Amino acid sequence: MSIVSETVFSFLPSKRKTTPSGWTSFNAPCCIHNGTSADNRMRGGVIEEGESVSYHCFNCGFKASWQPGRHMSHKLRQLFTWLGVPDSDINKLALEILKINE
Repeated sequence: MSIVSETVFSFLPSKRKTTPSGWTSFNAPCCIHNGTSADNRMRGGVIEEGESVSYHCFNCGFKASWQPGRHMSHKLRQLFTWLGVPDSDINKLALEILKINE
C-alpha cells in the first residue's frame, strides 16, 4: 500500500462498502462541486491496484488517480480537499511523492 492510498483510505467516510471487484464505495464528495446534486447513493468509488490508486464518481464523472512515477495531479489535490485532508498534509504528501519519484 502506497502513502497516497493510505491517505485516501484513512480519510474516507465511515459509511462505505467494498464490492467483490475491489471498489470501495461511499457517498461522493465531488458532485456538489461539479454541478450535480449531492450524492446519497454511494456512487463514489476508490480502487487500489498494487501501488496505484484510482477514484471515480459514477454520478458526476469526476476522476482522479495516482501511480508511482507520477506527480500529484490537481484533481487528486481537489479530491483530498473534498475528503477533508488538511492542506499541510496534502503538501507533505506531495513532497513525499517527489522524493519517491527521484
